[in-house]
Amino acid sequence: MAWLLAIFSLAIATRLLPASTAGLALTPPRGWNSYDSFSWIVSEEEFLQNAKILANTLAPFGYEYVVIDFLWYRKQEEGASVQSSGHDLIDEWGRPVPDPKRWPSTAGGKGFAPIADKVHAMGLKFGIHVMRGITTVAVANNTPILGAKGWRAKDIALTSQPCPWMRECFVSINTTSAGGKAFLKSLYDQYASWGVDFVKHDCVFGADNIDLEEIQAVSEAITNTGRPIVYSLSPGVQATPSLASSVSGIVNMYRITGDDWDRWGDVAAHFDVAKSFAAAGLIGAPGLGGGKSWPDLDMLPLGWLTDGGAPYGPYRSCRLSFDEQKTQLTLWAMAKSPLMYGGDLRNIDQATYAMITNPTILEINTHSTENTEYYAGTLPGTEDVPLLTLVSCDESSSAIRLWTSDFGELCMDSQPNLPSSIGMFASKRFSFCSMENSQAWQLLPNGKLLSPSTGFCAEVKEVAPIRIWLARGLKGQYYVAFFNLGQNSTTVTYSLAGLQQRQPGLKLATTRARGAQDPEAPKTQPGLDADDSSTQCTGEEVWSRTELDKVESLSALVPSHGCALFSLICSASGGKNLA
Repeated sequence: MAWLLAIFSLAIATRLLPASTAGLALTPPRGWNSYDSFSWIVSEEEFLQNAKILANTLAPFGYEYVVIDFLWYRKQEEGASVQSSGHDLIDEWGRPVPDPKRWPSTAGGKGFAPIADKVHAMGLKFGIHVMRGITTVAVANNTPILGAKGWRAKDIALTSQPCPWMRECFVSINTTSAGGKAFLKSLYDQYASWGVDFVKHDCVFGADNIDLEEIQAVSEAITNTGRPIVYSLSPGVQATPSLASSVSGIVNMYRITGDDWDRWGDVAAHFDVAKSFAAAGLIGAPGLGGGKSWPDLDMLPLGWLTDGGAPYGPYRSCRLSFDEQKTQLTLWAMAKSPLMYGGDLRNIDQATYAMITNPTILEINTHSTENTEYYAGTLPGTEDVPLLTLVSCDESSSAIRLWTSDFGELCMDSQPNLPSSIGMFASKRFSFCSMENSQAWQLLPNGKLLSPSTGFCAEVKEVAPIRIWLARGLKGQYYVAFFNLGQNSTTVTYSLAGLQQRQPGLKLATTRARGAQDPEAPKTQPGLDADDSSTQCTGEEVWSRTELDKVESLSALVPSHGCALFSLICSASGGKNLA
């Protein structure tokens, strides 16, 4: 990996760090999470090896958090899995503690403090994943509650409110009771004493399992520790801007989609979601700790990966094409999502490294403003694409269980722990089920497909294949991104006239595209209002490094599932800079 040393030297010189540490998450957090590469079985050695590589190669580009994802307290033994109960390690107060066989430095009641110390010594910040409420192991043992004399786990456990996708493992707690408050205080005081800088809280947020009381209580518990801890929410099935508005002020980031994996349908389904949250003005809204909050599009499943919920570590490369990977990273940057790399950094390749450290991508992600999807539509040679989504449904009686066949149990090619939460391209592809309850579907009398584990129904909708996103830079740059969600390469041409009028008050201009099957056919599309004077821009197409000199329009042949990204400095014909 000699190429990393050369790039590291360049990184030291450019050093693209977040802007300030005066408040929590003033820019979208950036780092590495263990889930996409190690599922739930990551060990101390594997985690620290990845942390060291991040410190040496990615930290100069603002990647500063290293996060241990879920079930670090679950014993890796026969019978243990994501869904199995009875394998979680707890202390005498019912609080999860690391499995010392996987985390030997934590033995003797030290918790994660030794791991956090090593991470901090690298100049990084340490994070952990936690679940809702309390583990059923604590409930079964009826452990006492620290700081609440006479209270025990069964007194605070709401056993009728389990985590929908880990029903046998975790249940909610009564956060308004003296025992519930004391339990959360003891829990987060312990995390703070370990040196935790980032908490990813799962199974409390989303349209299917929102628990506002626990989110509020945890936010207060974090604040009361006195330690600056970034508070992140992991999802249920889906989130809406109205739902996010109820939590954005008391957290720092919140997932707005289900788990994103290296499937094109997962990437494509994020476009409408990202558009909605940008339009709602939630990007960079006030958040916990005097900082900000960020809609989170999920980790980047790039590089060397495993499978969701798998009992094994990384074994395969990302299945997205390189064009699809650039599309994902460009959307994440334009939507200002947190950037959490998911692949095993011990096997990162030069192309992936160059992509996730692209200085323009990181500049957009960190400092851009007025981020918005400006146009969504079809162009000659393109057509709407089918996307499978989950929607609300009520009728669940007389349902018929799917999928059985002469070939055995088959499932739609969806996520192993949840049905595809916000969508995937409809296809006829099926795979053998992992036999998780979340992969079960039921056929309702009205013809809809119901996911019993979420309470949502599947629905195919048509979505626009061509998307244009716009943003402004810190120094007056204009960023323009073309996206092609369709199956054919398409040339998109976009007029730059009236760019300075973009916001507020979007108007009309001329956008022209030539479809791959109809190369001569132009079409006028919504755009920016052109005035009598022309607008000229200089800059580059970021991914190809093609220089642009005094252009009045942008044009690019955008491949199927690909993108083009432009960084521009513009002026009117009289020479006045539009910044």
